[in-house]
Amino acid sequence: MTKVLTKINILNLVLLLVLCGLTLFKINLLTKEMNSISLAKKEIAKLSKENQKLEDEALVLNSISNLDQFLGSFNFVKAEKMKFIQILGGGVVAK
Repeated sequence: MTKVLTKINILNLVLLLVLCGLTLFKINLLTKEMNSISLAKKEIAKLSKENQKLEDEALVLNSISNLDQFLGSFNFVKAEKMKFIQILGGGVVAK
């Protein structure tokens, strides 16, 4: 009877050690996943800041104040006076 109890105690000890090992393994996996999630959040925050910076830069580059410089680089000049032609009666011009 004592041999049976000793074998049961040994099996219980082995089972306990295996379960502790599996628990440590799962905790290790969970820690790695949490670390990778934290790194991903930091990367997302960094990319969001960079995206905002690029959007602000794009707004500055596309602003009206830069339009004069842009058009000046193509040798356009600012019109001083505009004349409009109004066609009355919806006529069609043909040559």
